[in-house]
Amino acid sequence: MDNDVTRPEKMFSSSRRSHRKTRTGCNNCKRRKIKCGEGRPSCLNCIRHSVPCDYSIADAATSAKNTSLSSLGSSTSVSASNNVLGRIVEGQDPYLNLMDLEVFNNFCVSTSNSLNSNPVVRKIYQTTIVQIAFQHEFVMRALLALSALHMARNSPDRSQQLHEYSKQQHEAAFRQGTAFIPQITTETCAALHVFSIFTGMHTLGRPRCVDEFVIVGENGITSWLVLFRGVTAII
Repeated sequence: MDNDVTRPEKMFSSSRRSHRKTRTGCNNCKRRKIKCGEGRPSCLNCIRHSVPCDYSIADAATSAKNTSLSSLGSSTSVSASNNVLGRIVEGQDPYLNLMDLEVFNNFCVSTSNSLNSNPVVRKIYQTTIVQIAFQHEFVMRALLALSALHMARNSPDRSQQLHEYSKQQHEAAFRQGTAFIPQITTETCAALHVFSIFTGMHTLGRPRCVDEFVIVGENGITSWLVLFRGVTAII
C-alpha cells in the first residue's frame, strides 16, 4: 500500500525545479534574490523594473575607457610624428639649402615677372603656380630649373654654377614628371600642364652646343620641338 501512495515530500521534491547556484549576476538581482539572466547591455530583470543595470554601467565605462585610450593613442601618435624632426636633428642644426631658397626667391620676384607682360598672368605665376609647385615636387624642380637659367643670364660670374644646378633640377623634374604622363588624372593634369610649360621654356633657354641650331639639333630634330609636341598632347 505504501508503494502505491506517493509521499508528500517526494511529490514536492519532484516538482521543484533545481538550478545551479551562481555568484554571478548584477547587484539588483542579488539584492532581490532572483536569478539574473546576465544579459547585455542590461539584464532582463533590470529592464522590467526600469532600473540601471550593473552591466550597462560597466559596458559604458569600458567603452569610455577604450575611447579615451584610443584618443590618447591618436594624440600620442600625432605628437610623436610632430616630434620626429626634433629627435632626428637633436644636437645638430636642421639642413637648410640656401641655393634652393635663393633660386625660388628669384622666381617669385624676378622670373615670374619676365614670363608674361600681363599683370594678371604674372600674378598667377606668383600665386597659383607656386601653390601647385609646393604640391608636386616635379613642378617645383622644373620651376627651380627655369629660375636658375634666368639667374645665370643676369649673373655671368655664377653662370657655370647656375647652369649646372639648373641642369640637375631639370633632369630630376623630367624623370619624375614623365612618370605621371601615361595616366593623367584630375589631380595631376594641372601640375603636368605647368611642368610641360616650364620644361619647354627651359629647353629654349638652356645653353646650346655650337653646332646646334634652332630647328635642327645634334641628332636631327631639335629637342624643343619634341617637347612642345608633348605639351600639346597634355593640353
